[in-house]
Amino acid sequence: MKILASHITSMSNKSIDIQDISDYLHRLGHENEIIEDKTVIDIEFTPNKGDCLSLLGIGRDLNSIL
Repeated sequence: MKILASHITSMSNKSIDIQDISDYLHRLGHENEIIEDKTVIDIEFTPNKGDCLSLLGIGRDLNSIL
């Protein structure tokens, strides 16, 4: 799933950049890649992480680690 980094950062209370988002997603077990001039994150999901198949789920997962 491709998500704009600005959409993810708008869901957080803290100011984080796209590289930090990518690192946090890797720590949470989400494989991802930064693409398109460092504005989009392409995230691959495993079948056991169905709760993260939306922007809200990703935001909830990231806020748990922040």
